[in-house]
Amino acid sequence: SHLFVIGDICEYGWCHLLSNEQYDIAMASPPCPPWSMATACPGLLRHEGRLTLHGLGLMNLVRPKVFVLEMVAAMKQHEHWPLIRQFVQWMRFTMRYAVTLNLAEIFPQHRDRLILVCTNDDFEHEPHRCVSWPAVQRQNLESFMNLMSLTSPWAESASISPEVLAMYMDPNMIPR
Repeated sequence: SHLFVIGDICEYGWCHLLSNEQYDIAMASPPCPPWSMATACPGLLRHEGRLTLHGLGLMNLVRPKVFVLEMVAAMKQHEHWPLIRQFVQWMRFTMRYAVTLNLAEIFPQHRDRLILVCTNDDFEHEPHRCVSWPAVQRQNLESFMNLMSLTSPWAESASISPEVLAMYMDPNMIPR
């Protein structure tokens, strides 16, 4: 009774699975580089940036009750953000939640991400109330390793032998 599709937005071989069913939720994570401050930030001027609109267009075809978009935080400050908002409104979806979160709350790395939650205007979503993301214990590398303990053969592959470690710690090998 559940359908989970994980696929490339540009590959349409899975679209026959959609049929005429009504879907509750859909999630997308478009390519980040066109929206990131780490690049020239071309947004919709780059093919990967236009994939964001392509993904939103697919959401319009599928018409889930709710869709979630995860993206680099800089997207919300990008000059093309108003176009993205207008496109979502044209699709007859309402942005209910567009907040930047630091994934350090759940992942041992600081990464600011935009979490966008949109609801389909064709459905009644009351009582719908957006609240803050649930707080969890902040993770660090040590606690994260406890969540994903390595077993054989991965533990051996991820460990450095004492001989190799001694070689790399040799002061003669360290760049000046």
